[in-house]
Parts: sequence; C-alpha cells; structure tokens
Amino acid sequence: MPSRNTIRQDIADGYYHVYARGINRRVIFKQPADNDYFLYLLARHLSLKSQTSKTGYTYPHYRSKIGLLTYCLMDNHFHLLFYQSQLGVLSQLMKSLIVAYTTYFNRKYHRTGPLFESRFKASLINKEAYLLHVSRYIEAPRGS
Repeated sequence: MPSRNTIRQDIADGYYHVYARGINRRVIFKQPADNDYFLYLLARHLSLKSQTSKTGYTYPHYRSKIGLLTYCLMDNHFHLLFYQSQLGVLSQLMKSLIVAYTTYFNRKYHRTGPLFESRFKASLINKEAYLLHVSRYIEAPRGS
C-alpha cells in the first residue's frame, strides 16, 4: 500500500500542503546558508520574470500559475503551503526545486545520492477548516 499523500489529486485552483523529509530523517538544512539557498530557489521559481544562469540556461518560473502562502523549514524536513491555479504546476515546481536543492547540498557537503526519503508529499486541502489548521500548523513556533 502506498504511503499517505504520495498519490496526488491534481486540480487547478486548489490549496496544497507540501512536505518532504530527509532520508533516514537526516538533517537537510545544516547551516543558515542552506535555508537561505532553499528560499532563494523558491523565490527564483516564483519570480515575476524568468532568470537566466551565467551559461544562458533559463530557469523555470511559475509565478502566475502557483503561489506560496507560507512555509516552515526545519532541520530535517520542510512544510510549504501553495495555491495552485493551473493543473500540474505543483509537481513541476517541486521536482525542479528538490533536484536543484539536492544538487547544491550534495556538492556543498561532498556527498552523493538522494537527500530526501521519498518523493515529496502533498495533501489537497478541500475544506476551509483544514486550510486554517494547516496554515496554523506551518506557522506555529517550534522549539530548538
């Protein structure tokens, strides 16, 4: 039986709670610079204009198709709350984000292989009470 929230209900105009954890619950944000880089990647994917690398590669951006409402980065996992206005964009964004962050992390810490324990998980939020609960959960202060 597949684990919870790996089979996605992909709809346009939907809210999603997205999360992923480090493989074997390992730390995926070792230093504040790692958090900053993850947030930089999110910003790049959600920018108004496309950005280009030094080599001329145009990074994908999804600003008009998806919006980030809130987020929380923990040492070994993250939570994101998105509103997706166009079908299929969430998967594209998350694939690009996770591949880019894993590449950064593996290079920085001289490692190879997967960083996350599985494909990201996403829960479709289909009730206002659930949306309120998830947004409070993500925003809740956490101890060290």
